[in-house]
Amino acid sequence: MPSKLDQLKAMTTVVADTGDVDAIRRFGAVDATTNPTLILKAVHMPNHARLLEETVRWGREHNRLTSEITDRLALKFGLELAEIVPGRVSTEVDADLSFDIEGRRPRPARLSPRMKSWG
Repeated sequence: MPSKLDQLKAMTTVVADTGDVDAIRRFGAVDATTNPTLILKAVHMPNHARLLEETVRWGREHNRLTSEITDRLALKFGLELAEIVPGRVSTEVDADLSFDIEGRRPRPARLSPRMKSWG
């Protein structure tokens, strides 16, 4: 008898809502989404700690603001997810901007070219 996950895969698209890249690999999600809370949880896992270390080191070396460092970390997770899911990846960078339409408009315009240049 197929597992519950296999039964779901037969009926719908599996979307992972996590920062745990290894879990997404294991479960074979088609799309993925993540947010700052999930990323915070993931960076405490030994297999994802390097992303935090690399990003903080980059921030210190380039004298960047905390918001720039956290944006970069979210983008790095998004890129990792994009390498393993065949579909779409959604990366929320700042929950405080969820209801601030004017405040969130400049952010994607600034981040999108970075993400494209990184791969």
